[in-house]
Amino acid sequence: MTLPKIDKDVLRRLQVRAAVNDRSLQAEILDILTTAANEDLPAEAVMRAITQTTSHTVTD
Repeated sequence: MTLPKIDKDVLRRLQVRAAVNDRSLQAEILDILTTAANEDLPAEAVMRAITQTTSHTVTD
């Protein structure tokens, strides 16, 4: 996993968090992303995202 523009302070905090959780940096980042992706979102936000996504879809 390459994160070329990550802030040095953010990287350091992620490294510390990974060490505290006894994981690799990659495993820590994947856990954070998985947790964020699995969070329940308000219905209004979901509908807005669906509407925006479908409004950009080309139809025949």
